[in-house]
Amino acid sequence: MTCIIAVVLIVAAIWAWDFYRISKPLTPIELSKLALLRRKRHAYEYFNFSSRHVPLDLSFKASMRPDGAFHAVSYPVEEALGIVASHLKYKKHEWVVFMLVKDRCVVSLWCNKGPDATMVWPTIGISFITQFATSRGAHMVIRSHNHPNPHASNISLLAPSPQDLISSNLLAEEFNASRLNFIDVLCERGSWLVYGEFNAKSFFPLTEIAASLAEEIDGSKRANRSLHCELRRTLYRPGYHETSMNYIQKEAA
Repeated sequence: MTCIIAVVLIVAAIWAWDFYRISKPLTPIELSKLALLRRKRHAYEYFNFSSRHVPLDLSFKASMRPDGAFHAVSYPVEEALGIVASHLKYKKHEWVVFMLVKDRCVVSLWCNKGPDATMVWPTIGISFITQFATSRGAHMVIRSHNHPNPHASNISLLAPSPQDLISSNLLAEEFNASRLNFIDVLCERGSWLVYGEFNAKSFFPLTEIAASLAEEIDGSKRANRSLHCELRRTLYRPGYHETSMNYIQKEAA
């Protein structure tokens, strides 16, 4: 009985200390982290990619040139990842697709085939894709490539390789420098995974989010507790790999 009382007292003391701690105002570092997390949530809610499988368009699949070509399309951005994953399903070579997004709609895409099932790269320069995107008023580029998997029933290849992560960071620097958001996606057997997300600073600007956050701070303990709880809350995003959170750490640095 004494042990039970001791445990209850310890738990109560820990809870009381934590309640006191979260009643205090957020530190500047905590406020910065909260602003970044809100930005991440705004971006996720803005795009809201659908996970449903999209029927295959055989005429479009037949028009995909191995050496590469631009295609004029009109896809709602919510369906874009499912559409591309569907068209890369069962491909025996790796393919790369660059989608240009304007006003929540994919207006153009580039695609080409790689030399085998283990590697692929665009057959045109990234600078040309950047210029093409900006000339058409796009605000985001989505890159998607597939990992052909003949043993999908036993293993999954729906995870980025070290080289995927390296190239993702390099592409993000160039696209972001031109005020273009960049999202990197991996496909396997009709499924997709976002493993890189790098938003330009002009997209949901942190200064505006921080200003909005400052208006919520009224000095009350109740408001402080609410902000602390929001900061602790896990941002769960189906279809996103943990590496897609990397940009938060970079911007916070």
